[in-house]
Amino acid sequence: MIRRPWPSGRNASTAAAFSAAVLVASLLLTTAAWAAASRGTVAGQQTFTGTRTWGASPTPNSVSWSLTSALHQKMTVANSGNLPLTAMTYKVVVSNALLAGSTYTLAVCTVAWSANNLCNGGAGTAIGTTYGVGTTTNVSSSVVPPVGGSVYLMATASGTGLFTITMTVTVSVSATQTRAPVVTQQ
Repeated sequence: MIRRPWPSGRNASTAAAFSAAVLVASLLLTTAAWAAASRGTVAGQQTFTGTRTWGASPTPNSVSWSLTSALHQKMTVANSGNLPLTAMTYKVVVSNALLAGSTYTLAVCTVAWSANNLCNGGAGTAIGTTYGVGTTTNVSSSVVPPVGGSVYLMATASGTGLFTITMTVTVSVSATQTRAPVVTQQ
């Protein structure tokens, strides 16, 4: 076997150029194959600019029952933010320990309650079970107002008496109870 050294001069630069061209073509084909396999996925850091807020507030924030009050009292809860909600937490306080015999319920409806205290012909969705006088209860509900919209609450007493009973409702929404904005890639 005749041993020849690496080509010198013009043949060496031709061989080096050919080797470089083969290497570049190989890399381009590998990159194109990888890109085709990963189409539809997102890589790298994404940033979101803009302000997102969430929250909800009841109006009024309390209702009362006395001797001449109606058993059904209504409230509205509005989405005060610009993010869709997935749940809300209600803090329900029933005060006046002088009348311990009555119980109170809270229900939510996605449309306004009818004059007959019905939600689309039904009873609405219960928020918790029953509340007694002198209790404070936190309960979560997945019936939420849309962005810019409201849901409707109805507080109901099992009876009224000489003393005024007040149900105070506060609403809180944590970041985990929101639906994150959807990111799409064009």
